[in-house]
Amino acid sequence: MTVDSTYIVGGQQFYQGSPLGTRPGDPDRTAKPDKSGLTPNKTGSDSDKKPGRGTGMTAFEEAQIAMMEAQNRAQRESIAATITAVFNNYGLASLAGKIIEFAQKGYSGDAIAILLRETPEYKARFPAMATLAQKGRAINEAEYVAYERNAAQIEQQYGLPAGMVSGNVTRLLEGDVSAAELADRARYAAAGSVLAPQEFKDEFTRLFGVRANEALVAHYLDPDVAAPLLEKQYAMAVIGSEALKQGLTPMEAATLEELQQRGVTQAQAQQGFGEVAGQQALTAGRGDTASQGDLVGAAFGTDANAAAAVERAVKARRGAFDGGGGFGQDRRGNMGGLGVSST
Repeated sequence: MTVDSTYIVGGQQFYQGSPLGTRPGDPDRTAKPDKSGLTPNKTGSDSDKKPGRGTGMTAFEEAQIAMMEAQNRAQRESIAATITAVFNNYGLASLAGKIIEFAQKGYSGDAIAILLRETPEYKARFPAMATLAQKGRAINEAEYVAYERNAAQIEQQYGLPAGMVSGNVTRLLEGDVSAAELADRARYAAAGSVLAPQEFKDEFTRLFGVRANEALVAHYLDPDVAAPLLEKQYAMAVIGSEALKQGLTPMEAATLEELQQRGVTQAQAQQGFGEVAGQQALTAGRGDTASQGDLVGAAFGTDANAAAAVERAVKARRGAFDGGGGFGQDRRGNMGGLGVSST
């Protein structure tokens, strides 16, 4: 008894137990032609030979095609569902119809994503994408959304006005402000506008022309203003505010810039300007005097000529004191007042 079994050779289907290249029930191609006029006795299942519903295909072939169509339909629906979920998370639920349309046309997931990025809805949602791509700094949608969320978190963390950071994401991204730099800018903005004493705000306004709190925040969040410049301005205003706290005449911008470049800290500024305040008597009276600028240069060691001028003024006061005048000193030993010289 011969058992039929199928095998594949070179992509062609053959059946064991039947002549090579035939299938059960097919005529024996190796036999001599039958000239008797009689119809051969065929074997095999007639269902394999039944034509389809007017398609010219067998029922088996139609079933295979139907199965493939169902698989393709399921794949298209899966692609559409996946991309729709992702873009919903980006706030682009309005693109669901387009996603389904593209999927039904048989586009792959990657192709659909490319087509969606050309829609007006997408460009309005991610306005900085085009600029970043032109600069060779393209990011994906997930990174863009993460930056937005980080901006909102920073805004809340530092108590900044609503929208001052989160509403400025496009300019920040286009200005190449990284997440780390954004955090630094926000910290300076909060320290200058929310937490800083009035002396700092007054000094910043005097030096740089930025007045209100919100304007100060906007200044620090402006990507057109380089971060190193913001740090410098902040330090200068801090140093200058310590002079104001001591009741001194506001410092010249050049003086504050020099102190900032020398790395003078707030604590050092407080100490130095405290000494200057204690020596104000040297700026007036008879004989040699020293200007406030001389006192500052001597206190911070930035000007040898200023130190010499202060020394001359001190000697002049000591001479007057030795001649009968009175010269007071504060508890640090700084000369704080000029007595009246006896005549």
